[in-house]
Amino acid sequence: MIYYFLVILSCILTSCQMGFTKAYSAKYGDSMRAVYRNSVLSGLAFVIIMGVKDLITRNPFEMTGFSFVIAIIFALINAICIIFLFGGFKNGEVSRVVLFTNLGCLMVPTIFGFFYSGEPVTLGKIICLVLITCALLVNLDFKAKDSNRKAILYYIVIFIMNGLACVVLAIHQKNKWGFVPTNEDDLTTMIMFLYAVICLCVLGYLYGFRPVKESDTGKVENMPLCIGLSAGNGVLYGVATLLQTISLAFIPTSVQYPLLTGGGVVLGGLLGVVFGEKIDKKFAISCVLVIAGTICLGIL
Repeated sequence: MIYYFLVILSCILTSCQMGFTKAYSAKYGDSMRAVYRNSVLSGLAFVIIMGVKDLITRNPFEMTGFSFVIAIIFALINAICIIFLFGGFKNGEVSRVVLFTNLGCLMVPTIFGFFYSGEPVTLGKIICLVLITCALLVNLDFKAKDSNRKAILYYIVIFIMNGLACVVLAIHQKNKWGFVPTNEDDLTTMIMFLYAVICLCVLGYLYGFRPVKESDTGKVENMPLCIGLSAGNGVLYGVATLLQTISLAFIPTSVQYPLLTGGGVVLGGLLGVVFGEKIDKKFAISCVLVIAGTICLGIL
């Protein structure tokens, strides 16, 4: 029972991580400088958390060439996706950003698995994909106002980019070519380290070769708060990852990931309420569809 609690706690921490990102965005904006300042600090905080874990458990860090290449690709996808994540927070709603993030991580790798590794097409997977597709369509209203259409475009990109990132992880897990992979913890640590390095390079380019806008420089205030929100993001992500790793050793993947996805969507709605959003009928319907789909995926 305790391991189910760890999954739920991990889900809560991941949602809180989104809350830290939203709070940072509300305070410091969504300019590229603001985005990559946050990314560098959160990435380094995650690496520190994982490093402390390795010291406590006395597990040496290992990295193979195959896993390093996977980490580079994943980090690049994340470095691009973070811009759209902040754009989604600015132009859309937190709840729907979380919704499309979770559904991209669930739906795209599932479809990819059918073609890449020949995974069986089960009734549960078919029902899940149908219900998730319905949940997505409920939230895509291109007849809405221009501002809402812009938010929808951000949601779609977030869905695709997070799906692609999870596909990269699926390639690493399946490893059809017989390369030697490293363990998931060390892979994630390397991903976040490379992610921080890439974001630092982008930030250096922006400050070194691009003119600084007055509106951007004015938002670099209260540096302790800036560091706290950014580092807190990485710390929450690191602890959530550790909890998932622990629980995965005792709970089947087919049970854990539906819990994470369904729970993440519901908690995303609650997180939106914290930031003054209303849970409308469309989002409520989406939550029901997602939960039903993930349950079917786990039991059928």
